[in-house]
Amino acid sequence: MSQGESGYIDSCHKIVGAAKKIESTIREQPSLRDDLTVMGKPLVSVVAFTSRTLNVYDLADAMSSKGWHLNALQRPPAIHVAVTLPVVAAVDKLIGDLVAVVEEEKEKERVRIVEGKGAKGGAKGDAAALYGVAGSLPNPSVVNSLAEGFLDTLYKA
Repeated sequence: MSQGESGYIDSCHKIVGAAKKIESTIREQPSLRDDLTVMGKPLVSVVAFTSRTLNVYDLADAMSSKGWHLNALQRPPAIHVAVTLPVVAAVDKLIGDLVAVVEEEKEKERVRIVEGKGAKGGAKGDAAALYGVAGSLPNPSVVNSLAEGFLDTLYKA
């Protein structure tokens, strides 16, 4: 209410613009497009991507170590960036860190291959452990129940 309609519209333009910048960079920049794939056609403020060559959960963990907390997804394994005004202010830093993380993970993958540990997935990070457990439950409704309980508790506070 305090920013008014024009402030709200300005914020929306900035958020959508930053999301489009992230999407186009992943799709077009050679250092990212060869390894990452944008999921679908992001319309507003969320950009999800996966990797054809790297463990996407290792990428999420590496981004966390740089201060970015991207959301891990499963089926298919992916990560997404929820663009907010703080992300808008640091979008170039986020993209730079993503480029660096992809390069670091590519180097780790090259080392794994040289050591004979196989391609794509010699390491499993924290995000992979969480989603591995959730994905292996015989009854996935448990995950839904836990999420519902978490959200109920969150909104009661």
